[in-house]
This record gives sequence, structure tokens and C-alpha cells, in this order.
Amino acid sequence: MIIKSKEELINIIESDKDMMKILKTVSLLDLPDWWISAGFIRNKIWDVLHDFNKKTEYNDVDVIYYDVSNIRESTEKMYEKELNKLNSEIPWSVKNQARMHLRNGTAPYDSSVDAVNQYPECPTAICIKLVDNKVVIHYDYDFDELFNGIVRPTPYFDNKKRKAIYLERIEEKYWHSKWPKLEIYK
Repeated sequence: MIIKSKEELINIIESDKDMMKILKTVSLLDLPDWWISAGFIRNKIWDVLHDFNKKTEYNDVDVIYYDVSNIRESTEKMYEKELNKLNSEIPWSVKNQARMHLRNGTAPYDSSVDAVNQYPECPTAICIKLVDNKVVIHYDYDFDELFNGIVRPTPYFDNKKRKAIYLERIEEKYWHSKWPKLEIYK
């Protein structure tokens, strides 16, 4: 099955009890500029594309937020502990995007969305959150490509300086073995 629209994707996520439980759990922390990003959404889209009856297990659930007033990594670990108290079955990963530029060797990000837009692959550069119990999606790239399993580098990684990082991730992740319909550009 191919998802045909952003609205259809929202309906798929809202009808997934597990995804909604995870979103509601994260919303309880009330983090500034919070989102869940990357594989949590990307893998769901790819599972639907491949007509999988069973959800691909989470490697982690990437919770991101943006808080320039406190960029200590220990604060992120504290939030992970809080999430584990609420649901210990989920492999939580919490990162403050206000400090991630230090790790990534880039200019500081302006927001969580700015950081997501600069992830290596377009299908990973997606994030969702709840606003008034409704799913909100941020994705700045081509939805048709996303829904058809096309994997390209984001503009931030489609250059001589960073393309090697994108290619390394493609090799490392070995997504094509799990999702053979993917069209991965190298």
C-alpha cells in the first residue's frame, strides 16, 4: 500500500494505538519545542509501503526538544529516566537540539525543526508531535518520494563535504534488507 497524502499518514498514525501512546507519554513531559523524529515515523511509512502486518521493532524512539537555557547532556538523561518511569518498554533517546550542533560540527540550530531538516536522509528528516491531541507532522521534503520509499540525502548532505556521511549511514543501516522496495540514491 502506498500512502497518498499527509492527511492519510496522520490517520494511520492516529489509528496506531502504540504510536499514540508513545506520543501521549512524551507530551506529559511538556518539553519546549518537543517532537518525536526519525525512524519512529519513517519506519511506520516503510512498513505500510511493504504491507507488513507486524510493526518493525523500535531501535529507539528519538525524542527531541529545543532549550538553549540548559544544554547539559545530564538533563537529557534525566528526561529519559522520566520517560522510562512512564513506559519502560520503549528504548527512549532524548536529545536537546540546542546542543546537537556541537556534536554534528554545524552552525547552531534555530529550533528542533531546523535540526530535523538537517538530518542526513530525507525520509529520516521527519517529526511529529501532539497538539490538542491531534498529530502534527513536519516534513520539508517531497511527500510523494517519502511515501514511495525513495531515499535521498537532504540538501545539507548532498554535497562533497557531507555526502560521505550519508553514504556511510546507508551502508551501516542496511535498510534495503528490511525494506526491499526502497529506492536508495547513492
